Amino acid sequence: MTTKFKDPPLQGFDYRIDAYTTLKFNFDGVYDVFNSIASMTNNFVSKQIEAPIQKATNWVTDQANNNAITSGLNAIENLDQSININFNGYNPPKEESGMIDYNVAYNDLKK
Repeated sequence: MTTKFKDPPLQGFDYRIDAYTTLKFNFDGVYDVFNSIASMTNNFVSKQIEAPIQKATNWVTDQANNNAITSGLNAIENLDQSININFNGYNPPKEESGMIDYNVAYNDLKK
């Protein structure tokens, strides 16, 4: 920021002295206010939101690592691999399987 003043011309042994000033702003107070607001907000979020989520996550992990669950999964993995179940195989007609249609059974019961 500069300002010029109208000076009278120099005469005789007059000395001219030029002075310069530097204008600086200190925003430490404003920064401290915003920093304290951010700190309080972070503490609130940590206590009220992150901590319960972490607690729930730890509980789910503990339950998943429970011996009953893991032993059940291990039992499934250890099933006899010689049992062959063909889910895409041959489906016999209803007459061969001994099954009857629902409508037929319903009508027979109705009689």
